[in-house]
Amino acid sequence: MDITSLYTVIPNDEGLRALKHFFDQRTVKEPSSETLLRLAELVLTLNCFSFGGNYYKQTNGVAMGTKMGPSCANLFIGFMEHQFFSQYHGPKPELYGRYIDDCIGVTSSTKEELTQFITAVNSFHPALKYTWEISTLLWLF
Repeated sequence: MDITSLYTVIPNDEGLRALKHFFDQRTVKEPSSETLLRLAELVLTLNCFSFGGNYYKQTNGVAMGTKMGPSCANLFIGFMEHQFFSQYHGPKPELYGRYIDDCIGVTSSTKEELTQFITAVNSFHPALKYTWEISTLLWLF
């Protein structure tokens, strides 16, 4: 599965909420979560870019070129995955992994059960849309 346009669809307030969740779990408490959140908020809200000779302000999401982009996206999706998997009780992959916006799952479920899972994932958050491919290959090694 692939998350469509992940960086630019992360709602800033929800991204900051996810960051706070993980900042508050740190064992090292300095700098404070509030300080880190304020800095993250500045990065998220002061995004400007140039296109076709014009300058624009990005009003939502994480800018693709910012250094905190991959970390913010990973933490946001990790937070969403935790919420999804704690609430969803239907069929799910036996193995699931993700690298930023690319997900992989291995399952012995039927195609209908897998479609049920993908439909649930796609309807969990209005900004997150997943594309997917189903392979029927069986590799043994």
